[in-house]
Amino acid sequence: MSRLFAVFLCLMIFFSCTRVKKNETGKKTPAAPAAVSTAVKNGNGNIQTEGNPNKIVLKRNFSPKTVQNSSPEGILKTLLPLKNGGNIYPRDFKIGKLEPELELSKTDRSILFTTKKFITGLQKGTIDKKTINPDDYDSLKKLSLYYFNKSYKFKSYRLSTINRTGENTVTVNCRLFGSPGTAEGQLYLKRTENGWFITDVQIDIKQITKTREKEVFVPNSYSWIMEE
Repeated sequence: MSRLFAVFLCLMIFFSCTRVKKNETGKKTPAAPAAVSTAVKNGNGNIQTEGNPNKIVLKRNFSPKTVQNSSPEGILKTLLPLKNGGNIYPRDFKIGKLEPELELSKTDRSILFTTKKFITGLQKGTIDKKTINPDDYDSLKKLSLYYFNKSYKFKSYRLSTINRTGENTVTVNCRLFGSPGTAEGQLYLKRTENGWFITDVQIDIKQITKTREKEVFVPNSYSWIMEE
């Protein structure tokens, strides 16, 4: 009986040792806990990490001053200018470059004001006496009322650049738009003690009743008139 008990005890010890060895050989080594880092922004605006002995510092490649200069105003200062010459204004196929209403001198503004006021009156079928030289008023009134009637009514107009023909005289090319055609010509102005006034009108108003054909651009089509 004691002999049987001794054999049973030996078997129990043997199986216990075998189980311990299996657990030791199959046991996996746990991975080391990952280092936890926290991103922190310091007083200079730089970003660094904490919780790691090997600190990584990320620096910005621009300063607050650079950010300030990145505004639309700052960007415009760094752009290369696109303008290499003078201003470019629209041109009409018949009367050439149109008169700009910006950056005009006081004298040119006065000439343009008189011209526009006179043509606006013709457009309404009236004659603005304040725009005409007193010595030429009677002749211009008869001529204008005869030609600029309902049959030759125009809807809009264009004015070209002011051409100086003398110290106190200028001409302005104009184009009247009606239906179905257009009429081109010149207005003559003279400076007196009281300002600039219309002295003559040379416009082939009958052309306004003819159908407008396809236009071909011819620069300075009225240059021969200005040179006379």
